Amino acid sequence: MGRIAGLFARVEPRRRAGRLVLGLLSDLPRKNCWTTAEWAGESTPHGMQHLLCRASWDADAVRDDVREYVVEHLHDEAAVLVVDETGDLKKGTHTVGVQRHYTGTAGQIENSQVALYPVYADERGHAAVDRGFEAVGGAVAGGFCSSSRPKLVLYGLSRLERV
Repeated sequence: MGRIAGLFARVEPRRRAGRLVLGLLSDLPRKNCWTTAEWAGESTPHGMQHLLCRASWDADAVRDDVREYVVEHLHDEAAVLVVDETGDLKKGTHTVGVQRHYTGTAGQIENSQVALYPVYADERGHAAVDRGFEAVGGAVAGGFCSSSRPKLVLYGLSRLERV
């Protein structure tokens, strides 16, 4: 946490982010704000939700620092970039990136949000190094252009090359 501590405007979100990361790395069978907050000793998920939705911190800078840390510690010429495509089923259409997609989660075309997670992997380990959403109708969501999975992969590669 020392590496990213300065990216949080206040000490409380920084401490909570540390507890969130430890919770995500724990052996909890299901990880969400409720279970992670309970694991961290908090009585409600409100603090974790505040951290993720309203607290002042630079998520892109944290991502960049984590990616640099991963490349520094796992650097291997034989490493690969794996792109994990995850479809989250959605009932409505108001969430960013929701549209009718084929998703393996449902095994058919459903309203869903498709998230793409580039993961750096080598024989010593693996770690997520970026994130993005497939956007709706040419809009931009999560920093990536609509229906551009190949563009996301190339973007992820170019970002790793700069590290």
